[in-house]
Order: sequence, then structure tokens, then C-alpha cells
Amino acid sequence: MKRLLAGLAISAMLGAGPLIAQDVGPLAQLLTTKSCPYCVLEGAELAGADLRYTNLHFSILSSADLNDADLSFANLVGVQMVGAVLTGAKLVGATLGGANLTNADLVGADLTGANLIGALLSGVILCNTIWTDGTIRNDDC
Repeated sequence: MKRLLAGLAISAMLGAGPLIAQDVGPLAQLLTTKSCPYCVLEGAELAGADLRYTNLHFSILSSADLNDADLSFANLVGVQMVGAVLTGAKLVGATLGGANLTNADLVGADLTGANLIGALLSGVILCNTIWTDGTIRNDDC
């Protein structure tokens, strides 16, 4: 036990940190496990990311760059995406119930079959956007 404590003390003095597994952070967790519920990813750079079938429920992705990201069939229940950039993003079959998409950019996004029940959509930008029922929305072109 004395050796373990001595090792920890020396490690701390040298700035090496604890001798236990390090927290990989929410972005790394998301990209490696495709699961990051309740994560704070505000302003994250996720353009073009393959996020199909991810679990991000109740995470914060406000102002995130999700340009051309694939979020098909993702669990996005209660997600905060205020001002997120989702141009060209695929949200096919995604669950966005209760999500906050206020002022999000959905230009060219595909929301075919997505669940938007209870989602906040105030100020979203829709241009060449494929809506949940497959129709093209050009509200803001």
C-alpha cells in the first residue's frame, strides 16, 4: 500500500496525473461509442460525421456544425440544437421528440420519417429541406 501511495504522490508531483483511466471527453466518447446522452457538445465540429444510430438524448449541441452529418435513426430526444448548422444533414428516421431546434439551419437536410413531436422549430431555416412526410419545404429560400 505504501508503494502505491508513493507512486501516486510522485506521479502527482511530476504532473503525470493519476494512475487511473483518463476521461476521454464527450466528443471522443461520441465518436468511439456512438453514445453520449446528456453530453455537452456545444459548438462541436461534427461536419460530415457518421452518427447513424447514435444515442444523444438530452445532449447540448447548440451552435454545433453538423453540416452533411448523417444522424439517421439517431436518438435525439430532448436535444438542444439552438442555432446548429445542419445543412445537408441526414436525419432520416431520427427521433427528435422535445428537441429544441430554434434557429437551426436545415437547408438541404433530409428529415424523412423523423419524429418531431413536441420539437421547438421557431426560426428554423427550411430551403430544399425534405420534410418528415417526404415533401420538399422551401419556406425560407
